[in-house]
Amino acid sequence: MHETEVAFFSEGVRLKGLLRSPDEVTDPVPAIVQGPGWLGLKDAKLYLPYHEALTAAGFHVLIFDYRGFGDSSGDRGILLPQLQLEDLINAVTYLCTRDDVDSDNIGVFGSGGTGGGNAVLLAAADRRVRAAVSQVPVADGEDWLRRMRREYEWHEFLARLEADRNRRVLTGEGEMVHPREDIMVPTPERRASKVKADVDDRIPSSVPLRCAEAIMDYRRWPRPR
Repeated sequence: MHETEVAFFSEGVRLKGLLRSPDEVTDPVPAIVQGPGWLGLKDAKLYLPYHEALTAAGFHVLIFDYRGFGDSSGDRGILLPQLQLEDLINAVTYLCTRDDVDSDNIGVFGSGGTGGGNAVLLAAADRRVRAAVSQVPVADGEDWLRRMRREYEWHEFLARLEADRNRRVLTGEGEMVHPREDIMVPTPERRASKVKADVDDRIPSSVPLRCAEAIMDYRRWPRPR
């Protein structure tokens, strides 16, 4: 497997990616696109075994940082699944422009939370995607966030979202929160350990609370293109 740094644009935002390819490619070969999982980055080591297996089987693998994450451009304070889906669609378009890619055979792989969920969304939204593999996905964003909380915590969370919505309408500003501490529910075990999202400044540590509303809309879209 060999690796090449690549870049492409998603609605004017420059995204950085890694194209991992078979060692010997003479003709166009199928390709897999992947967006990282929840708060993940393209260079996460946990994806390497998958990519080594896929390239050994003759596939290109394109993994990239979503807008606002990692080495990509964009607002560091925005975490919206709808925009991540747009980035994935544009990643497919980028693959289709490459002479070494068989554009009739493009698939998607996603792992972990929104990474797995985004793979399903892309397969539903983009007819160019011929196959999808999703591991541990978020299939229903509202259910995902609700299951993290006790019943009273869920109602408190909904009230917090409503108060934030009112504040945005009246003042133009909303609450900023930590995505792991406030959108997700930190367990004692999670608080006691550090993960990459705690120590890598390429991962947003402050996002608008309204991002939670976008995650809760996961099951309501998209429509096929």
